[in-house]
Amino acid sequence: MGMAAHVAGALSYVLGWLTGLIFFLCEKQNRFVRFHAMQSIVLSGAWFVLWIVLQVILVPVLFSAAASGGAGGVSVVMCIVWILSLAYFAGWLICIIMAATGKWFKIPFIGDLAMKWSGN
Repeated sequence: MGMAAHVAGALSYVLGWLTGLIFFLCEKQNRFVRFHAMQSIVLSGAWFVLWIVLQVILVPVLFSAAASGGAGGVSVVMCIVWILSLAYFAGWLICIIMAATGKWFKIPFIGDLAMKWSGN
């Protein structure tokens, strides 16, 4: 691709699945870049699915809270969403840092899938 593998690996996380897909399709030989690109795709895909599930849960909670005049359920769900968002951000940042330093960092379960699907 014309750039160092650790730079390409780190950049594959920057815009989630989009940059992951670009680097995965463009890099045919470097296993390190392909692994991190696929891990980026799987990580952002898993986050998207989780986000949809959380929205499906959150909307009824918001409507029932509005109808009953209470906000307890909303607070709990929003706290869970905030914690999961923070965990995703931390994992995403760790992946960028590890790839930038040339390390094969595997997120549990997601990294195993990425390793398998990237052909490593």
